[in-house]
Amino acid sequence: MTPPAGGPAHLLPTGTVTFLFTDVEGSTHLIQRLGYRHRAVMERQAALLRRALGPGVEAGERGDGLF
Repeated sequence: MTPPAGGPAHLLPTGTVTFLFTDVEGSTHLIQRLGYRHRAVMERQAALLRRALGPGVEAGERGDGLF
């Protein structure tokens, strides 16, 4: 995926586009259960999504979600 939005406009897709928002259900409970280790789980989840979705433009991430 390309860097988050804010870069050169030529990196943005044209034509028909698809938007995807992700969210980890129960992430607050997961954070409470795992403590500091939750970050590694969230990073792994984001890496799996990035690999599965292939090339694209990632607009950003916040907490447990990607856009």
